[in-house]
Amino acid sequence: MKVNDVKEYCHFSEINNNLELKHSYKEIQEIRQNEEYEKLCKEIKERQKQEEEEKIKPTKKERLNKALYLFVISIIPIVAAVLLIIELIRDGEHIFSSIFAGCFIGFIISFFELRVISMIQIEIKDSKANDLSRKKMQYIPLTEGELISLNIHNIYDYISFLNDFLTVGVEYFSFFDFKNVEIYSCAKPPKAILDEINKSLKYLDDAGNAGYIDFANDEYVYAH
Repeated sequence: MKVNDVKEYCHFSEINNNLELKHSYKEIQEIRQNEEYEKLCKEIKERQKQEEEEKIKPTKKERLNKALYLFVISIIPIVAAVLLIIELIRDGEHIFSSIFAGCFIGFIISFFELRVISMIQIEIKDSKANDLSRKKMQYIPLTEGELISLNIHNIYDYISFLNDFLTVGVEYFSFFDFKNVEIYSCAKPPKAILDEINKSLKYLDDAGNAGYIDFANDEYVYAH
């Protein structure tokens, strides 16, 4: 595997070649984050200025999502409420009491309906993110040249890289939150890959470290 193969699939941009090699992976990440934060602040100000000048129109996908959202939350509760109101009126209940009871039941149905849909969405998107994370394991472990190129000098740098590189986010429209949300997942590696990762620790500056890399609570961790 070529070094560029790893860089192409990383969430972060290529390491600045002008930085001295003494910077660790974590230090470079902090430098990058500070630079990206300043850049992001500037972009936000420009975006706000642009939005004030012209109204941003929703995309076709956003309009479709909202239409589907309104249809899903309304059709079943409305039908249930109407049927209940009709049944109560037939039984001789007061019309206003019947309407109130029907609307209340419709609201309860809507709430639980959205909760169920939201849970299904989370399961599906989490599974997708997990699959994408697993596919990226083909680029792991890193070779000696790749470790040097990415300024990974010790086991802690390696752990930070693995969590960054193998954590995948999937964006989707949440019917319960009524907005776009993102879910992240870092797939659990097979024992064979984890063993190969620990074998590659011999290329690090702290090769004599008694610790090793393990996977727990959905992330790579230091163990000893």
